[in-house]
Amino acid sequence: MLSINLKLRFFASFAGLAVVLVASIGWWLVDSASEQLRRQVGLTTQRIAEQMADKLERGLYERYRDVQVAASLIGRTELYQQDDVLRETIQRLQQTYSDYAWIGYADIEGRVVAATGGLLEGNRVDRQAWFQQGLQKPYISDVHDAQLLKQLLAPTSGQSLRFVDISAPVRDADSQRVVGVVAAHLNWRWVDELAESLTTGQWLLQPQDLVLVSAKNQVIGGPPLLIGKSLNTPSTDLASVTRSGYVIESWPDGRDYVVGYARHGSYRDYPGLPWVVLARQPVNEALAGVQQFRRDALIIGLLITFFITVLAWLNAGRISRPLLRLTAAARALQQQDSKDIEIPLQDDYPEVRDLSATLQHMVMRLQTKSEQLTQLNRELDHKVRLRTEELQQLNKALQNEIAERKLVQQERETLIEQLELQANTDPLTKLSNRRRFFQRAERVIKRAERNPVAVNLLTIDIDHFKAVNDTYGHAAGDAILAVFAQLLRELTRDIDIVARTGGEEFVLLLEHTDQAGAKILAERIHQRLSEQLFNEQGMTDVQVTVSIGIAQWQVGESLDHLLARSDKALYDAKQQGRDQTKTAT
Repeated sequence: MLSINLKLRFFASFAGLAVVLVASIGWWLVDSASEQLRRQVGLTTQRIAEQMADKLERGLYERYRDVQVAASLIGRTELYQQDDVLRETIQRLQQTYSDYAWIGYADIEGRVVAATGGLLEGNRVDRQAWFQQGLQKPYISDVHDAQLLKQLLAPTSGQSLRFVDISAPVRDADSQRVVGVVAAHLNWRWVDELAESLTTGQWLLQPQDLVLVSAKNQVIGGPPLLIGKSLNTPSTDLASVTRSGYVIESWPDGRDYVVGYARHGSYRDYPGLPWVVLARQPVNEALAGVQQFRRDALIIGLLITFFITVLAWLNAGRISRPLLRLTAAARALQQQDSKDIEIPLQDDYPEVRDLSATLQHMVMRLQTKSEQLTQLNRELDHKVRLRTEELQQLNKALQNEIAERKLVQQERETLIEQLELQANTDPLTKLSNRRRFFQRAERVIKRAERNPVAVNLLTIDIDHFKAVNDTYGHAAGDAILAVFAQLLRELTRDIDIVARTGGEEFVLLLEHTDQAGAKILAERIHQRLSEQLFNEQGMTDVQVTVSIGIAQWQVGESLDHLLARSDKALYDAKQQGRDQTKTAT
């Protein structure tokens, strides 16, 4: 009876532990795999939505800047007075980007003077929103169906044309009065092609659809059956609170989807449109592998449990038999107290053999060992207490010394950083100073000598800056310098060297940039300054201009010579009326 009870105890313990472990591990694996797959699908749809929103922002920003640059070019070169040249110019602009459906210029009365393909020339567009808004400032519209150009661009195909309108005012170079509006109609097929490129071939888990929703919760891009319909889901609501994320939700078609969302926002000076990008994947497709994994895990768990249970039963008998024999001998010793009865030596397995041999000597030595152990414990406790007190004192002293050394090191590093910053940075604009500029520029010239690349130097001087100081005071002049420095930081790359070399003079060293790129940057600087009004330190809507000299580095040329040529070009710009850019020969 005792043998059966001990064996059952071992068996119940081992088998129960096996069942609990297998069930726990199986549940954890299934739950972890399900959550991981759900998170992976959610993050994939979120990243695709974010990439779609980012590409929309950058693409529309480029078109937005194209139209502004075109308006500036037409105004400065007075192309609005030369219809043929103007028509050729906007025709070339359309060729730079295939999804420009139409580009045109309308005069101040709203009459189309020149357009790509001659479309709408002579027509009045003064009631169009892009013309009315474009007279005031750069403008970009929400997507809409084609109106005037519907029949002209697709007379027989019957396809629905949709555009995004971008326009900007054209100003006379001298008087700065608005003389007309340049506008472009961007074909909406660009968005459909962009969505297709993001949903094919580059993701392990492909979303079924990309959906673009307007500020009025109307679908403006995605599956044809959804176009034009109103869509109100948790994902569109969440997009108004957080920039991006993912959620599992039900849609009007009655199906559940894993939906990644991202809000379309502004980029640099492009104001952005209140759109929301949704990337969706049906839940039953996204999580199809979870159910099969659960069934497989259950079958494997049952098989493992069965084998462990059989092994537990066999081992319980093997372990319990010699232990029960030792128990019977111990009881006999207790009852008879006879020296003739010994603990039998058991050879079933090494552990029980050692146990039975040890028990034979344990009784006679137990008392002696117990007394010795008690004495040793007392001595050990005393030594440990003393040693602990010594270690605590040493540790405290060591911690104090380490803290003091760390404090000294931190103060030294902070002082070095402050000295380096003061030595290399202009305190007003936070740009590199003249000393730092020469250090970095010399390294750029040496790299270009080893591996020739295009390097251009821009020397910039704020026009009539002394008059600003005399009129509004030096505090106002300092405010203009600080704002202009921030403008230069925004318009340049991280690899470009931007420095203030003295007074109102700044320099830009552009590596890997040819002269055409340098001119474009100079034009952007003029454009941004023309839009900048200064109201700091007692100024009211004050505007400033700059003169810019550009010199391209030539192989073998020193930095000093390059600066001299750039200064000469700057001098020519000032002599010829300021607010312009000149290129060194």
